[in-house]
Amino acid sequence: MQTFPVHVDCVACKGTETIYVQPMDYIDWTTRGVHAQDAFPYLTADERESLITHMCLDCIEEMYTDLREDDDWLGVDDDVLYDVLDPESEDFTYESDWYVD
Repeated sequence: MQTFPVHVDCVACKGTETIYVQPMDYIDWTTRGVHAQDAFPYLTADERESLITHMCLDCIEEMYTDLREDDDWLGVDDDVLYDVLDPESEDFTYESDWYVD
């Protein structure tokens, strides 16, 4: 099947990424509102993310690598966090302002 190049100008590094898609899929995505994962099932998740965010694959990988490397991104030990959020835990406390009626 014929594909055509979509050039993504990266908003982070100003580089250009080229992703090849099928023309009708691109039209469905840009004009008919079809979700990228449905329009381009043959692309990787990072390639679809590149089309959506206008970031190159290198910048996307760097962004997600930073998040993965920082396991303690909330500043809280995971075990403590799960105990606080688990309603069946003895450490769980109900705060009335957490819920909106």
